Amino acid sequence: MAFVIGNTLAGGRSIGLAAISGIVVGGVAHSFMAYLGIGLVLQAVPGAFSVMLFAGAIYLVWLGYQLLMTIPGPQSAHSTTVRSRFTTMRQGVITCLLNPKAYFFMFAIFPQFIQPAKGSFGIQVIILGTVIALVQIAIYGGSAWSVSKLTSRFSSGGTLEIKLSRAMGVFLIVIAFLSVARGIWDG
Repeated sequence: MAFVIGNTLAGGRSIGLAAISGIVVGGVAHSFMAYLGIGLVLQAVPGAFSVMLFAGAIYLVWLGYQLLMTIPGPQSAHSTTVRSRFTTMRQGVITCLLNPKAYFFMFAIFPQFIQPAKGSFGIQVIILGTVIALVQIAIYGGSAWSVSKLTSRFSSGGTLEIKLSRAMGVFLIVIAFLSVARGIWDG
């Protein structure tokens, strides 16, 4: 959510939509990987979760830093730190794929809804993956739309966008450190 909102603040609605697209593509990949049993691998290999947790935390710090350095709003079109839609989408995919908890979520949730007596396992995974993607689009899309409307209504000079973008950058960095701390504490 912070990734989508931060990108919407930094680059407007189109960049926010690119961020959502990346998260959704990552979610579809999670569904496919659940189908392949990646959740089992993460559970079976003791260090795999920690490696993904630390890699994800490093990536979150990098994304937070990018938000701290980006000048959001209309003047950002001339800034060298503004990312393209494709780059933002790619970052969304990576952000999603580096979230080890998503794999466990898929592994925990899918068995609750997949029933061999109801037909093909693959078709059921596709249906669940589609439902998850639609929920992500609705929630993240609503967030991006709301943030873009809010900032366009209440900010004329970009000051609000800059403050909110910086806050999202700091938030991502704090979340990264809290994730690592929790990983160390729990591990």
